[in-house]
Amino acid sequence: MRKLFTVICALFFVASCSYGQGTTVRVKGTGSNRNDALNDARRNAIASGVGVRVQSETQMQDMVAIRDAVLSRTEGVVTAEKIVSEGQVGELYEVELEAMVNKDAFDANVRSLSQMVGGIRFLTIVNPDLAANGELPDLYRFAVDRVNEFLLSKKYRVLESKRYFQILKATKSILDKDESGLSYEQKLGMLADAQMLFEIDKINVDFRQGSGGLPGQTKVFFDIKVFDNCTGELLGTSPLESGWVMLPNADAAQREAVKQAVEKGMVRPLYLFSESMGSWINDGAPYRVRIYNQPGAQPLTSRDLRPFKNKLTSNSDFGGTFEPNLNNGYFLYNLSYKKRSDQMGDLLMDYADETEALKPLKMDISFQFGRFMCLTPSAQKELVKPLQNLDVLQDEIKKQEGQPGTDLNLQGLMDKLQKSEVKNPPAPPVGSASNLPAALGSKRPAKKPSTKKPIQKK
Repeated sequence: MRKLFTVICALFFVASCSYGQGTTVRVKGTGSNRNDALNDARRNAIASGVGVRVQSETQMQDMVAIRDAVLSRTEGVVTAEKIVSEGQVGELYEVELEAMVNKDAFDANVRSLSQMVGGIRFLTIVNPDLAANGELPDLYRFAVDRVNEFLLSKKYRVLESKRYFQILKATKSILDKDESGLSYEQKLGMLADAQMLFEIDKINVDFRQGSGGLPGQTKVFFDIKVFDNCTGELLGTSPLESGWVMLPNADAAQREAVKQAVEKGMVRPLYLFSESMGSWINDGAPYRVRIYNQPGAQPLTSRDLRPFKNKLTSNSDFGGTFEPNLNNGYFLYNLSYKKRSDQMGDLLMDYADETEALKPLKMDISFQFGRFMCLTPSAQKELVKPLQNLDVLQDEIKKQEGQPGTDLNLQGLMDKLQKSEVKNPPAPPVGSASNLPAALGSKRPAKKPSTKKPIQKK
C-alpha cells in the first residue's frame, strides 16, 4: 500500500511552490444550483492548486477512485476563499472562486485514504426483480453497457457487461436458495469480485405523439442506487432523466434516450460514491463483521462480551456502532477503522484472545470479502459454509474470466455443490446471547478456508 501512495503522489505536482501557507488559485465551477456550483469550484481549486495530473495509460488500481474521493473533501484543504463572480449561465449556475489550497493537507488525505483502500471494482446491475430467470430485456442490457462505458471513460475499473450477464444467468437458481444472510445484490457483487455496485431500477418511458408527419418524442427516467457491496450499505439513490428524443424508430429512440440520461446524470451517483469514500479520511473505512459462537456451547451474554467491547472503544482508530446486532448464530458489528485492514483483523483476534469468554474458542478469520469479515471458533469454520460456497463459485468465475472469448460455465461446479450437501449446525436461538459479537472487519489477506472442497448449500 505504501507503493500505491508513492505512485499516487507522483501524479500530483505543485503548480507554484508555497507549501506552508498554500497556493492561491482562481477557478470556475458550475452546477444546477449555487451550492453545487460552489462545491464544484472548490474541487476545481484543489485540482488546480496541487496540479492534479493523471496519466490515462496508468494501470495503477484504485488511483482514480482515491483521487476523486480526496477531491470531494475540501474541508481543511481549501483554507480561504472569495467569490469573484457568480450567476446563471444558460441552464447552469456558475461561480468564479479565488481560493487558497493547502497541499500538505491534501497529501495527508491521500496518505490516509490510500492505506484503507484494498481494491475497488464497480459492478453495474439491474434490479433483480426485473431479471426473470436471469434474463434481462434488451433496453436494460443497453443501459448497463452505457453506465459501464461512462465509468471506463473516467478510468474506473469495472466488470464487463457480458460477464455480468453470464454470472446473472448462471447463478440465479443457486443464489435464490443461498442461506448466507446477504442480500441478492451483495451475493452477485461478491461473485463478481466487485466492492461498489450501481443498480439500475425500472426504466420508465414517456411518449408524446408526433403531428404534422413528424415522429413522436420519447423520454426515459430511472433511478440508480449506489451500494457499498462490502457492507451492504445503500449510499444513496440518484434519478437519471433524458431530454425528449425524436426518432422514427421507437427502439432506437428509447436507446438514445437512455444514452442521454446516463451522459447527463451519471456524474451524480458517481459523486455519491466519491463523497462516501472521502468521508473515510475522517471517520475510517466502514466494516461489517460477524462473530460466531460455538454451536451447543453455553450462550454468551453481554457481560461476557463487555471486555471485548471495551477494547474496541478504547482504541481511537475504531469507530462506528459498538453495540452489536444479534442475529441467528452470530453477533454483527458495524464499525470503522482508520488503518490497514490486515492490522484491524489482527487486532480483532488479539482482542478475542484477551477476552476470557472468547479465548477458549481461538477465534479466527474464516471468511473475508473486502471489508466484510467473519470470525468463528477455529474448530467451527463450517459455520460460514454458505459464504465459503460463494467463495468457491467466485474462484471458478475468476478462473474462467481469464479465458477470454468463452462463455461462463458453472453448471458442473454447481452440480457438485448440490450433490455434496453438508448440513450446517443449528443456529442458536435469536433470543439467546449464544451469538458472539461481530467485531469490525479486517482486510488482512483473508485467512480464507484452506479447503476448496465444493460444498453444497442447504
